[in-house]
Amino acid sequence: MLHDIGVEQSSHARRVPAWKVPFVPPYREPVLFVVGLLLLLAILEFIIAPLFTSNSTPPSAQISGTVPTTLTAGKGYQLSLDYENLGEVGISPICLGVSGGPELSVSSIVIGNSEPATLHNGAICGGYLGASEPVNFRFTITFAAPGNYVLTLSPMNSSRIVGPVRHDHVTVK
Repeated sequence: MLHDIGVEQSSHARRVPAWKVPFVPPYREPVLFVVGLLLLLAILEFIIAPLFTSNSTPPSAQISGTVPTTLTAGKGYQLSLDYENLGEVGISPICLGVSGGPELSVSSIVIGNSEPATLHNGAICGGYLGASEPVNFRFTITFAAPGNYVLTLSPMNSSRIVGPVRHDHVTVK
């Protein structure tokens, strides 16, 4: 009788397995359930979910805002340009390529409301821009000498151009 409920008998050294003992919860099933649930979640996260996201589309952005056509040499002009993510994927880091020749200097750079940045290798970079979001780039440009210049502005993702490049003709007196 004692043998049937999982208690060892003194005359026998045999023990009944715990899963056969009545009123003892079977521990194997909850463990298998948890392992199965984790496996199902992993399949959903790494196999099924990527099928419904558009990560295969490249980032896309555009720059809008006005650039004055006539400037004075040696005098700084503050530009305020909007950088808009047109794609369905985030852009990180967001960069604005700025070039206009050796006479151009860029200073007082702010991205968004308060993120200061610097010009490095011809680009202002910093931060993350989510899908379909805009951000504002404010900076001061100064041309050191009079002449006719082409100010080139490029929306970039790190060092890669991700949208139409603007070419603004500027006359510096």
